[in-house]
Amino acid sequence: MTINTMPMTSKLKRRSLASLTIVATLFMAGCEQADETQIATAANPLSSVSQAAEQIQVKLRVDNNYLTEGCPNNVKSCYQATMTIALPEHMPNAWRIMFSSLTPIIASTSNALNLVHVNGDMHEITPKNADIKANTPYEIQFYGNSPLASESVLFPNYILVADNGEASVITSTTEKLTAGYQLARPQHVVPFTRPEQLLRTADDKVAIADAQERFARFSSHGVEDRVSNEPRIIPKLNTASWSGKTIELSAGIKLPDMPKNVKPNFATAITQRFNSNALQINAQGLPIKTKLQTNAIPESYTLLVTADDIQISYADSAGFYYAMMSIAQLYDAKNKSLPLGLAEDQPDMTYRGLHIDVSRNFRSKDFILKALDQMSYYKLNKLHLHLADDEGWRLQIDSLPELTDVGAFRCFDESEQSCLMPQLASGNGKLAATRQNSGFYSIEDYIEILQYADARQIEVLPSLDMPGHSRAAIVSMNARYNRLIKEEKPDEAAQYLLSEPDDKSQYRSIQHYNDNTLNPCLPATYTFIGEVLEQLIDMHKMANVPLKRYHIGADETAGAWTESPACAALIAKNDSLTDVKQLGAYFVEKVATNVSELGVIPAAWSDGLSHANPDNLPKKIQSHAWEALYQGANNKVHKMINNGWDVVLSTPDVLYFDFPYEADPIEPGYYWGSRFTDSYQVFQFMPHNLPVHAEIWTDKLGHNYATTASVDIQDNRKILGIQAQIWGETVRSDAQANYMLFPRLLAVAERAWHKPEWAEKYQAGVSYSAQTGHFDSTQKSAMDADWLGFTRVLVHKAMPQLVKDGIQPRVPLPGAIIKDRMLFMQSAFNGLQLEYQMSGQNWQVFENPLKPQTQGDIRIRAKIPNTQVTSREQTLSVEKQ
Repeated sequence: MTINTMPMTSKLKRRSLASLTIVATLFMAGCEQADETQIATAANPLSSVSQAAEQIQVKLRVDNNYLTEGCPNNVKSCYQATMTIALPEHMPNAWRIMFSSLTPIIASTSNALNLVHVNGDMHEITPKNADIKANTPYEIQFYGNSPLASESVLFPNYILVADNGEASVITSTTEKLTAGYQLARPQHVVPFTRPEQLLRTADDKVAIADAQERFARFSSHGVEDRVSNEPRIIPKLNTASWSGKTIELSAGIKLPDMPKNVKPNFATAITQRFNSNALQINAQGLPIKTKLQTNAIPESYTLLVTADDIQISYADSAGFYYAMMSIAQLYDAKNKSLPLGLAEDQPDMTYRGLHIDVSRNFRSKDFILKALDQMSYYKLNKLHLHLADDEGWRLQIDSLPELTDVGAFRCFDESEQSCLMPQLASGNGKLAATRQNSGFYSIEDYIEILQYADARQIEVLPSLDMPGHSRAAIVSMNARYNRLIKEEKPDEAAQYLLSEPDDKSQYRSIQHYNDNTLNPCLPATYTFIGEVLEQLIDMHKMANVPLKRYHIGADETAGAWTESPACAALIAKNDSLTDVKQLGAYFVEKVATNVSELGVIPAAWSDGLSHANPDNLPKKIQSHAWEALYQGANNKVHKMINNGWDVVLSTPDVLYFDFPYEADPIEPGYYWGSRFTDSYQVFQFMPHNLPVHAEIWTDKLGHNYATTASVDIQDNRKILGIQAQIWGETVRSDAQANYMLFPRLLAVAERAWHKPEWAEKYQAGVSYSAQTGHFDSTQKSAMDADWLGFTRVLVHKAMPQLVKDGIQPRVPLPGAIIKDRMLFMQSAFNGLQLEYQMSGQNWQVFENPLKPQTQGDIRIRAKIPNTQVTSREQTLSVEKQ
C-alpha cells in the first residue's frame, strides 16, 4: 500500500462560476491599454513562469462586510469582495493561481475565471476558457462568512503554477515596506474607506481609529502633571521608599558571588544585561552584598541601596536574579547613578507567561533568544513554545526525520512528499533566500534555547498540538511511510503512520482542513506520541534542564472519526465508550495520564479539558483558559479552579497579541475575539476579578455586556497566573512579531507581577455591567495616575532600551484635532516626542497648540525619544477657514 497524497486541486469538486466585469480603474496605465488581439493563453507560453508572475497584476477590494441581499446559500449576511486580475500576453501551459484566504470563500462569480477552496486556507483560480485577453482586468466577485476588516487578513504572496508544477510568487501580491510605515504592507489591497468596508457588521459599534478618535481616547487616560517623579521600574515594585538622593557609580558596581548551585551561564545572563544597560562591572565599584533569606516567599527579594553598598536579601536564585534586573532598571545611565532607598518586592502570580506560535509562521532562534532576554528583564518566567500545528512541525526528532525534512517547510509540492503546501501565504520555495515561514530548531538549537532560558529563570513549556491541529505530523508520517514502503520495510513504515486509509470520515476543522486530526483509536498514534515525548525529555536532560510541563493541546475536530473502522472497533470493545463524540475526551485523558506517569505536569487548552472527566485526569494538571470574558469566562474559569486545576488565564479579550492594537485596517492582526487590544487595556486588566471588566470593557462588537460572579471560588484558591499569546497565522516576520509583542508585553509583566491597590476586589455573587459602578471614579483616577507613571518609564527607559537591544517596538500614532484653527496633539504614552510636518517643510517637534501655516494637509507622527524610531505617519486634513 502507498499513501496517496492527492493533488490538492482534486480534493474538492469545482464550483460553476458566472459573470464577468472589466474594471480598469484599479490598474496602472499599462493595464489600461488593453490589446484585445493578444490572448493570454498557452498558445504563446513563456519559458519562465517567474517572468509571467512578475507581470500579472492583482488587486483585491472589500466591497461590503455585511451584505444582506444576494448572499449565497441563503445566508442572512455575508461579505462581498472583488479580485481583479490582468494577465500578460504570454502565460504558461495550463496555468493556475493559488492563494490563501484566512477563511474559506464560499461562492464566487465570474464569466472568465473559476475560484475554488482547496484545503485549509488554500484556494485556486483557473481560466474557464482559452479566450482571456492579455492586459485586460477581469473581476471575480466572491463571498464569505467572516468579515474582512483588515489588510492583514487579505493574504499576500499569490502563486502562479504551470502544468509541470513550476511555481513562482506573483510580484504584485507581495508585501513592501514604504516610507512612513513601520511594517511592510500588501501591495494588492485597495484601501478601506467606507463604513461597510471598515466595520464588521451593521451593528459594529467599535470606533474606527483616526487622528480625532485617538485624541479623544488618549485624553481620557489622565493628565501628565499627576505623575510622580519617584524612581519606578516595570513591573512596579511591591513597596519602595526612596530618599530623593542618588549615589554616583562612576566606578561601576562590584558583583557578588553567585548563589550556590546555579549554572555558570547564570552570571553570564546578569553580566549581559548590565552591559546592555551600560552599567559598568568593576572590582573597584560599589559592592553588592547578598544574603539568602530562609522561609521567604519564592522569587522575592529586598534591595537596599546606600552610599556604601547595595544589600540584597533573596529567597532563591530567581529572587537574586530579579534583584539584579531591578538594579539594571533603576540605573540612570545618563548620570551614572542609582537612587538611595529600600525596595521590597515579590510576585503576585507564580506563572507569568508568554506563548509564541512558531508553527504557523516560523520564528528564528535569534528572535526567541531576544524574547527571552526581554521576558527575564521584566520578570516573566514561562515561555510556552507552540512547536507544532497544521502548518508546521518545528522541532527536530532524530528518529523521525520527516517531521522536519517535510513538516518544517512549505513550498509548492502537491504530493507533499518534500514539504507542506504553502498555506498562510507562505510563498514558494523550500530553499528560498528568505523563508520566515519555514524552518525548525535542531536538537542543538533547542538545547541552546533551554539553557538560555534556564539561566534567565524561565521555564520552557513545549507544545505539540494534538489531536486536532496535527496536519504537519500526519503529512510527514505519510511521507515516512511511503519512503519505507519503497525500501520494502512495511512493518517499520506502519509503526508511526497517523492516518487510517479506510477512514472515510468527512469533516472540516476550525481552520478548514479535512485531514488534520490524529486518530485516537490507532495504536500508532500513541506510539508516535510516546516516541516524541521520549526524545523531548532526552533533549531536556541533555540541556540539564528537566522537562517540568508539557502542553498537549487537546483541541478537537467535530466530525472526525465518524467513519473510522478502528474507532468503531474500539468503541465496541470498550464499555466506557458509546459514541464517537467521546473520543476527544478519551484521547485527552489517556495522553494526560501518560504524560503525568513520565513525571511531567500535563497542560492543555481549557475547551479540550472541559470535555474530559476530571476523575479520569491526573490530580496535577494545568488548564489554559481562553474563553472570552463577554461570553461568561469568569464562571468557566472558577469551575476549573474549583476542580483543583492550575489555571492560567489566556483571555482573548486582552491577552491575544496577534490582535490589532487599534481598530484601523492598516494595523496588522486578526480580530475574532477583540477588534483591538492596546497597551492601556492590558494595563487595566484585573485578573483576580474577571467579571468586573463588564464595567469598563465591551464585547468584540463594542456592545456593553453584563455578567454575574455566580460560581464562587472555593477554599480561597487562585489562578496560577496569566499568559500573553501571539498566534502566527497573520504574523509573517520576526519584525512583525516584535511589533505585535512590544510594548504590550510589558503591561502583561506589570499585571502578572504587581497587584495594584486600585484593582476592584472579587466578591462572590456580584453582578457587573456598564451601569453598576463597583469600579468607581476614585479607582479609575488612581489607575490613570498609575498608568501615566508606567508610560513615563515605558517611553524614557523601556522603549529606548528595546531599540538598543535590537527590537523595534510599535510606536503608537498620536491623536490630533484642529480646533479654533489651532492644531492640538495628544500622545498615547506620557513623553513620546510628537512631530508634525506641513507641506514642503521638515518635521518639527510639537510642544504647544499652534496655528497651522498651511491650507493643505499636515502629516503627524510620534517618536521614541533619543532614537530614530517613529510611528506610522498619518495625514490630518486642515479645513480652509
